[in-house]
Amino acid sequence: MSFLVEFRKALAVFKVATLKTDPLTGGLTGIQAPDGSVLPSATGTPLGKYLGQISGKQGAASRTYRGAFGRKVASWSSALQNQAGTVALVSGDLPPLADNATQVLQLTQNVTASFGQQNPLDAGQAYLPVSATVAPNMGVWVKNQGTRTLNFELRVFNAAANRTLTWNGAIEPTNQWQFMTFSASQAVAGGGWVFGTDVIAYVRITQKDNGPAGAWQAGEYLKFGNVYADVKARPRFLIGFDDGYANVVTPNNTALVSGAAAVTNTAANVLNTGAPHNLTIGAPIRFTDTAPTSLTVGTTYYVQTVPSNTSFTLATDQFTLQTTATTTGFAGTANWQYAGSQGRSGQQIVEEYGFRGTLFIVPGWLGSSGKYGYGSTPSAFMSAADVQAIYAAGWSVGSHSNSHPSNNENAGLRLLGPYGYFLSNTVDNLPASYVSAWGLGASNRRRITAGTLASPSVFTAENPHQFLINQPIVFTDVAPTGCTLGVTYYVASVPSSTTFTLSTDQGSFTNKVNNTTGAWAGLANYRHPGSSNDSSAIYADIAAGIAGVKALSIPTGAKFFALPQGGADVYVKAACIQAALVWIRGIGSTAHTINVGLPSGGGLAGMADYSGGWLAQQDAVQTDGAGSVPFSTIKTYIDETVTMGACGCSYHHSTGFTTIANLDQMCAYLRTKVDANQLDVLTCDELAALVGF
Repeated sequence: MSFLVEFRKALAVFKVATLKTDPLTGGLTGIQAPDGSVLPSATGTPLGKYLGQISGKQGAASRTYRGAFGRKVASWSSALQNQAGTVALVSGDLPPLADNATQVLQLTQNVTASFGQQNPLDAGQAYLPVSATVAPNMGVWVKNQGTRTLNFELRVFNAAANRTLTWNGAIEPTNQWQFMTFSASQAVAGGGWVFGTDVIAYVRITQKDNGPAGAWQAGEYLKFGNVYADVKARPRFLIGFDDGYANVVTPNNTALVSGAAAVTNTAANVLNTGAPHNLTIGAPIRFTDTAPTSLTVGTTYYVQTVPSNTSFTLATDQFTLQTTATTTGFAGTANWQYAGSQGRSGQQIVEEYGFRGTLFIVPGWLGSSGKYGYGSTPSAFMSAADVQAIYAAGWSVGSHSNSHPSNNENAGLRLLGPYGYFLSNTVDNLPASYVSAWGLGASNRRRITAGTLASPSVFTAENPHQFLINQPIVFTDVAPTGCTLGVTYYVASVPSSTTFTLSTDQGSFTNKVNNTTGAWAGLANYRHPGSSNDSSAIYADIAAGIAGVKALSIPTGAKFFALPQGGADVYVKAACIQAALVWIRGIGSTAHTINVGLPSGGGLAGMADYSGGWLAQQDAVQTDGAGSVPFSTIKTYIDETVTMGACGCSYHHSTGFTTIANLDQMCAYLRTKVDANQLDVLTCDELAALVGF
């Protein structure tokens, strides 16, 4: 899906002042007077958790904010033009930046859905949104003083009230004012709006009973402050590293050279190699001794396409990769090497471009070496001293849980909740609402049905098991031959999507489960070790991760948090709220993963919830991974961060031969955006200081 939105100049111009809004969220931070000074909130109240807290420094902090404005289209300052249900205009509880408002709209649960509608607009006339092709970005102050998430609908009407634009929202029970944003791509289809012609003449907010959070209950209510159109912010970018791999700080001494993967022949611009080359799209290389026909020794070329693991094409232009390097008819041996500096660590790559990054560590893995989390390749992780040193060097450090539960469907922390508790058969054991929200079906019955007479015994699941190497399980009702109820086993190998072997030891797999008595058949259920049928085990793991960061004398474990595998459901959300996490990064693509704390971008991550993050910007883009991510994807994400005025994030894991190019190219491209004053690259600590959370 495309999130490209035209980047336009600020439009919010008022008689005596203009709005100053938060550079990350678009939330209001102060009023800029005609002389350029910035006036803080009249109340002096710190901003809510969703925006961060200036804590008495609103005036000074606001002076640094650039290019972030919105057009106010409703403030509920006059009598409602239309209403239904239980509606009131109340004073005495205004958003921290009231922007001349004197009262707010309060909707209280009603059998007939409550709604409030205002007309005329504050400016005394209808407002024509900037874009003639897409819906405007919208923002609204919301406060939920209840105990659970509530859904609402934001709708605008044209002058004839016969065409509309609609957005659905969800607000957490934080008892704080939050500024929530919605983008063009999040607008509900239909309504007949004529872009470039229709004006916003009426604004309506409605109690929504058929949203994922369910119907409002008696006594529940929401308060709504000012509504803004054409919201935008100063673009920011955070460079992240997950898990705490040692080579983030320790240089990789393996030279990035062709070796057996030298180019042996070319035809129709395709270069063929003598062995798998491990190159990724965008990687810069240069030939060192002999160059294929029409190419030059010592010139830097960029991998344009990778038709196979033994072939690639080259481009002469960086980033866009549009100009193909022509070559054909070559036969021989043309050695090449990576065109960047050899043997650099992740830290060195990032700092070479003048940046610092943010590290999200798994305290339970610090100082260890082995096979954890993802596969059969041994991995080395940072020591406590490594983390403290990179923190002292100006990098930020956040938590990434204490144990990083993982499986092949990116369930992450869900494995410690009811999903992992009933891992072998979620569809028949989880609530109907959960089953529906996640689309669970027959394939989610993954019980063990057979075990071979072999050493090691090969077990078979009734459907694809979604196991990763080293994933732990515990049998709960029946134990196949060779296994024991209540004992933790680790997946040692995965011969196919439905078969696997087990071992009693993690990482080395020296104690595999054998069956020497006879083939087994039956139906065996299992769960993720340590899981619970609620959110308590998830919370405990998050809390342990926070404590692990704090033990390093780093105070930001609860301040910055990255979801393992981006996995989040209602139980993960409850645990995050309980842990009082301030800033949460996910990896979803439609709205913010958990709309508490400051958003990094968007990311629903499969949760049954509505929009509530910063516009529709994806939470984060991965810069490594299986088969790696095409650099074009990373470039597009950075471009969208700029055009949407969002806060983009990247996340990287181990720094090795197949991943170094993307990280290098991303930093180089970010450098061009920073030099053009289009974007700021920050650490999470710098973001927190700027925004005030």
